[in-house]
Amino acid sequence: MVIPKLLEAGLLRSFSKQHGDLVPVLTSLFDFDDATGKWNLREDALPDGSKDADLARYHIARFLSRSHREGAPAAETEIRQYLSRAFKHNGLPSDKTFKRLLHEVGTCSDGSHWLPKNNCSQGELF
Repeated sequence: MVIPKLLEAGLLRSFSKQHGDLVPVLTSLFDFDDATGKWNLREDALPDGSKDADLARYHIARFLSRSHREGAPAAETEIRQYLSRAFKHNGLPSDKTFKRLLHEVGTCSDGSHWLPKNNCSQGELF
């Protein structure tokens, strides 16, 4: 998807001149998930220009999707711990922002365990 987007925008040549081969750039930011067949942003990756709330939403959705696939709904403390690891170099979003994002991408029917909203998988970051 990245290469067609760069081609459509006429940016592939300038990207290649500035960054070289695309594969090392992608593997420095993404990991392939064999279970889903998708590339996911690495936990330690902080893409240029990303906003903390967007990044937190992505990581929360990713964690909820993975927990749901594994058949183990996630507790809020587990989600916070995962987010803390993902944001080890940046400050965590405020508690209010965390709660808002969690409610945007997740649902909790028993008061303690969270599932992805509508049992859907994570969305795209950008």
